[in-house]
Amino acid sequence: MSTWQRLAERLGAQPHGVTLDWAELEALTGDLPDEARTSADWWLADVAVRPESASWHDAGLRVSAVDPGTSISFVPGPKPWAAGATPPPLAAELADPEPQPAPRTGRVTGRATTRPDIVLVEPDREQGPHAAPAGELFTGPLFTREKAYARWTGAPWFVLSGEYGLLTPDQVVGPSDHRLFTGSPEHRAAWGAWTVARLELLAGPLRRARVEVHAATPAVSEALRPHLLGLGAYVLEPLRGLSVPDRIAWYDGTVPRAAGPATYPAVAAGDPITAALGDAARAARPSDLLAGIDPDLRRPGIHSWFVDEAGAAQLSAGLGSRIAPGLIWIGQAGAVRPGSGLSATTTLRNQIAWVHLGRSVRLSPLRRMLAAILLHAPESGVTGEDALTDWIRTHLRVAIVAPADVEHLAEAADRAAARLGPQLSVEHADPAVRPALRELRSGFDGFPR
Repeated sequence: MSTWQRLAERLGAQPHGVTLDWAELEALTGDLPDEARTSADWWLADVAVRPESASWHDAGLRVSAVDPGTSISFVPGPKPWAAGATPPPLAAELADPEPQPAPRTGRVTGRATTRPDIVLVEPDREQGPHAAPAGELFTGPLFTREKAYARWTGAPWFVLSGEYGLLTPDQVVGPSDHRLFTGSPEHRAAWGAWTVARLELLAGPLRRARVEVHAATPAVSEALRPHLLGLGAYVLEPLRGLSVPDRIAWYDGTVPRAAGPATYPAVAAGDPITAALGDAARAARPSDLLAGIDPDLRRPGIHSWFVDEAGAAQLSAGLGSRIAPGLIWIGQAGAVRPGSGLSATTTLRNQIAWVHLGRSVRLSPLRRMLAAILLHAPESGVTGEDALTDWIRTHLRVAIVAPADVEHLAEAADRAAARLGPQLSVEHADPAVRPALRELRSGFDGFPR
């Protein structure tokens, strides 16, 4: 017969979390139920389903990882709210089990505000009749708001599909009527393992990553949760237990009507290249960067460009859609495709100084896109090549990364762009503005003479 008082006392003395081996766990609890000995799911249920979980929830802890028969880990975390209760207005704040540097996202009443590292959204049934990128295929009112929220957080986001598993917003798929909750428990378990494995492949290691799950059906959430927790992720469900109308009301009350992508860095968990390229705090004025002695400038690499508030307003006016201060472009210098036999000779210095700050929109896709937009914003003063160079020097900042693996530089740049979504990239920007970007770019053939 098991008892949970001694476990509660042990965990109550460990406010920062603890990992117990299985022998110590059983010494504290006595004989465990058979399911608890063999299934991680048993340990991940809420208090309403598994009263024993009050032993750690009352201590301010949650189960982070469990390997039945070997060990179990508890970390600080919120006590789950009951189904149907009103959740907090934004993602729950979690205390890290180890001290971490304070984030640069501002502070509220003395505590660091928390944002997700990854957002997962489940679309509703409404979808277009033909194959399209996942971010555009689904058209229902719930998914439209989920997408707006995900972009507003600035975090990498993915679409959950009962048929296709995990989809990036740009991944083209056809319409499907398969819903996960109609499958067998075995199918749902396999789907959850497959989906989380693909997430870790695309987003990097999930340990300590804050993953927000926006799933309208409990089957989706429960299929993902044990696998996410098993990899050490923090699983956040701000809308758990809410009906679809209540979810829509929550999104409408959370996302500002005129909101664009967040201006803080969109860091992809576990990927240092993407994290560095998305960190606006690392970016410098092009002239300051080129005047320095950073040795990375003499190497091939990847560069990311950020626009300031005044520049973003002028781009918004020229494009006719809101561009937020923050990341607008990711490019590369010296990339070679694997197996080409070519060597990388272009350096970051040459690419930035002679291409992007040069005198020809025909040589720089960044200059061409900026020129095509700013010609429609008279207040920008951009009417020729010299004026465009001055505008870039005034309103843009650039960050650089020079990975050691030059052969796969192009893939690293593509991966970072897919995760960070630079706002002026035809391939990776908000699908709602891509047609306008594509039209402006194709219709621009140089400055008027």
